[in-house]
Amino acid sequence: MKLRYFGKAKCIVMTLAIATLAGVMSLGADVGSCTTNWNQLQKARMLRSRWRELFSMAELRLPTANVNLVVTGQSDDGEKSRV
Repeated sequence: MKLRYFGKAKCIVMTLAIATLAGVMSLGADVGSCTTNWNQLQKARMLRSRWRELFSMAELRLPTANVNLVVTGQSDDGEKSRV
């Protein structure tokens, strides 16, 4: 009689242990995937800031036409142009 009880208790304990281990493994996988995603987001954020830094330093400044000179004959700084 004692042997039967021990066998049933062993099955119950093993079932609970297996369920617990499966839960821990899935939690570990979730934490691992979240960590991986977090690292990828951090890398993307760092690359974005580097690109912003690069483009702010090397901003293209195109020469603008002196529209005021064409319309009024005076340059923007107030001097008369010799056209």
